[in-house]
Amino acid sequence: MIRAIVAAVVGYVGMVCVVMLGIAATWFSLGNEFAFAGETVYASQGWTIASLVGGAVAAVFGGRLATLVSRKKPVLATKILIGLVIVLGAITIAMNLTTDVPELPEGTKIADLDFLEAGQYARSPMWYHFAIVIVGVIGVSCGGKLKEA
Repeated sequence: MIRAIVAAVVGYVGMVCVVMLGIAATWFSLGNEFAFAGETVYASQGWTIASLVGGAVAAVFGGRLATLVSRKKPVLATKILIGLVIVLGAITIAMNLTTDVPELPEGTKIADLDFLEAGQYARSPMWYHFAIVIVGVIGVSCGGKLKEA
């Protein structure tokens, strides 16, 4: 049981690493103009879709990693990881419903934002927060079922 819990946590950390690498790679290769819809703080449609695809890849990776680490109880590790995705996703949704994202400072343009600043001001559509949880659950489930080649 302990190993399955550790495996799920390792899988989640792996997911976060893949997501962060994907976000950074997308930002530094495509820039501010791709990330935002015009001069608004809202994520562009392209960014949102790329984030969903990256989330799916990360979830499959996390599910596979959890099963590899757990060895004897891969199904339990996958279920725990799915639980983590759901609980942490619900917390994120609740935070997005109750927290206001600050407006851009007067005179600041989207093109002026660096990678870290963009994360402070960026807003995703509410449907995205629900969709990424669903994508995460499906991805972890698929990753957990992958067999070694």
